Amino acid sequence: MKSKILETGKHTIIYGISSAFQSLIGFVLLPLLTKYYSSEEFGIYSLLILISTLLGAFFFFGSTSTLNRYFFESESETQKKSIVTTTFLITLTGALIQVLLGFLLATKLSVLLTNSKSFSNHIFLIILANAFGMLMNFNFVVLRLEKQSKGFVLVNIGSSLINLFLVYILLVKVNLGINAPIIALLIANFLAFTFTFNIVRKYFTTTINQENLKEYILFGLSATLNGLTYYLLDWVDRYFIKEYSSLSDVGIYSMGYKIGMIIHVIMIIPFSMIWTTVRMQYAKDKDNSAFVTKIISYYTIIGLSLVLMTSLFAKELLMIFSGREEFIVAYKIVPIIMIAHLIYGYINIVDFGILISKKLYYFYITFLVAAILNAILNYFFIPKFGYIASAYITLVTYIFCSVVIYLLGRKYYLIDIEYLRVFMPFIIVIAILLSFSELKLSLFHSIILKFSTVIVSIFLTYNFWLTKNEKDITNKILLQLRYTNYK
Repeated sequence: MKSKILETGKHTIIYGISSAFQSLIGFVLLPLLTKYYSSEEFGIYSLLILISTLLGAFFFFGSTSTLNRYFFESESETQKKSIVTTTFLITLTGALIQVLLGFLLATKLSVLLTNSKSFSNHIFLIILANAFGMLMNFNFVVLRLEKQSKGFVLVNIGSSLINLFLVYILLVKVNLGINAPIIALLIANFLAFTFTFNIVRKYFTTTINQENLKEYILFGLSATLNGLTYYLLDWVDRYFIKEYSSLSDVGIYSMGYKIGMIIHVIMIIPFSMIWTTVRMQYAKDKDNSAFVTKIISYYTIIGLSLVLMTSLFAKELLMIFSGREEFIVAYKIVPIIMIAHLIYGYINIVDFGILISKKLYYFYITFLVAAILNAILNYFFIPKFGYIASAYITLVTYIFCSVVIYLLGRKYYLIDIEYLRVFMPFIIVIAILLSFSELKLSLFHSIILKFSTVIVSIFLTYNFWLTKNEKDITNKILLQLRYTNYK
């Protein structure tokens, strides 16, 4: 088990470096965008991202999920190549359909989202960028499955730097407004897809897996409904804030949400990148259930550490990364969103029973019910309490999703939880954050106290939460990372 934990930790950290760099680029962009965009314009930009995300969630047709699911069941390299080729063609078909619909429906979508026809071109371009992003992400999945983590990281960092450079040129020098980050994303995604395709094309073949094509499509459609209902759940609040509050509030809420998504970018995404591979690779091992139990505990303590550090300094982060004072008030929703996404991230671990039993309909039924619940609660509470209500509603619905998926997954694959090691850190972190919300200190004293709290928390976690064996594993992971970087 120790070797599995070391392998998972090593690749998670490598992917985390890439994801953290992407996150850094995103935060570098924030003061640039908010300097040139009002909160209303930032709200419009967020809604444009919404529509491209929803279309992408549907029209990728679950191909990457299918590839993750069936890749390691292949008995030969020829079969692996056949699966890669078949799922790539499914992705390509979805991308082309998405672009066609974007061309035909851009004006109607613009009116639906912004009450204006002025953003039709913006919508088509962002859908086109998303289509290339789908193809690029497919190539990234192939690299992950082959555990080419270094190549993955280099391409990700390169495309992020290109995106940053282009946004600066198009926004500051060319003055393209909201179109600037959209066109920059389109170019960066196209270049990244072209480059990665040259790397992974050796995994393609002229043979399509016709025998299992129907099974792949059905599995992919289930994953598609899963992804679509998730994004509906994740983004529906922005639409209700626009309808019952204002585009300016959409912008402020989106800013706070983006800061809260730090945990998603730095930890949850890199962890899921390697976890989707590792859990299938070791699924039949006798100690796999105990291994998963430990992973849940480690996920909890690392995630809560990020929640604590980011939430304590949320106001200061917004002072640095927001270009206008009107955005700073968004710090209030950061800890709520971070805890919500941390809890939602458990689904990546506890859904194993549903995955191996191929009962993916549990996902989209759960997410659909949660999305409806989310919409109803937003409908009633946003007019009374504003966008802060959406943050708490997100937390409630994400808890609902994780608990339901865990209970359903246990029917097909038993996963135990070290309840004391999981719930006690939650209680402590929430208590600390509530205590700081009541403190009235000067900026200097507040920062000193926050840094001291973080240092003490790390010390207590290492000395009292970790077992002796876990301390050894932690030290080995750090040594492996240091050796990898040295090489």
